[in-house]
Amino acid sequence: MKILIPTDFSQQVDYAWLITQKLGEQLEMEVHFLHVELSSGITLDEAGNLVSGEDVDLSFYNKLKEMAEDKLQSICAPRSNKISTHIAFGPVKDKIIEFANAGGFDLIVMGTKGAHGLKELFSGTETQQVVRHSKVPVLSLMCNRSELNIKNILLIHEMGKNEPQNLQLMKNIQKAFNAKIHLLKIIESDSKKDAELSKIAEFALLNKIENFEAHILKDSDVEAGIIHFNQMHEMDIVCIGTHGRTGFSKFIKGSVAEKLVNHLFKPIITFHLND
Repeated sequence: MKILIPTDFSQQVDYAWLITQKLGEQLEMEVHFLHVELSSGITLDEAGNLVSGEDVDLSFYNKLKEMAEDKLQSICAPRSNKISTHIAFGPVKDKIIEFANAGGFDLIVMGTKGAHGLKELFSGTETQQVVRHSKVPVLSLMCNRSELNIKNILLIHEMGKNEPQNLQLMKNIQKAFNAKIHLLKIIESDSKKDAELSKIAEFALLNKIENFEAHILKDSDVEAGIIHFNQMHEMDIVCIGTHGRTGFSKFIKGSVAEKLVNHLFKPIITFHLND
């Protein structure tokens, strides 16, 4: 599995590395750290030299690059000789997604501090932005999960659509850790329970999900239902698809996946849905 860990050298990056190590206990890993220096009009050429299309003094940016290289080296030294490090210049979210796509990564792992209130509504966290736009699945978490024992994986999905989803990453983790998949549907009325259980069974058959258990929970909304279900059943990892809404649609409808990234103290794997 090829994993990308974007780093700003904060404590949250340590959380990302620790859960990557946990996955590496059962899965073959190729780990890459990427640091992005926020800049405009500054890029790196194929030789790793800074270039600019404008009349800009690059000495300041070269100093930033040298400092970042030293920090990346300090990350690698105590960890593993199998880790690769990279530096990019530009908009952080765009460069992370561009690098992940170009490199054929299977997973992006990011720690996050979460976001609340106006920050969540208008800008969100960098992790939230990557979740919204990345076609590569993102594993996010807000705290140290190095003691995690992966035995129960929660998958939240609408279940009613006949479009198969790309769940291979989840299946790989399930197989490696001999875990059970829990398929959860949040409903507003108990009268729909039998029909929704049938939809879950059809979804599992369509997507060839094995060793699973179906759950129906009545709650006020999906986010609240997921939080309450985790309080009752203690899942180890949560998987949820996102439509990647942007602009006015995101402002009005929001995204359950992004809200969970900001609020739920569980490792969360988000992936883009096949509509």
